[in-house]
Amino acid sequence: MKQAAVMELPPVSAETGADGLEGQLEHIEREAILKALEQTRFNKTRAAELLGMTFRQLRYRVKKLGIE
Repeated sequence: MKQAAVMELPPVSAETGADGLEGQLEHIEREAILKALEQTRFNKTRAAELLGMTFRQLRYRVKKLGIE
């Protein structure tokens, strides 16, 4: 059984510009996706596996968050 890697994320603070809970969640999601993409040299299939989601889910979130 393969274990998922645990990712350390920076805490969300007032300086992030994230307004309310939705903004904070969006910030956390963006940071996690960017970190996974950097760790996998922007291989979306591997980044999705690292995040525990499908490639299609990652592609949707990347587009939604305007990462690309």
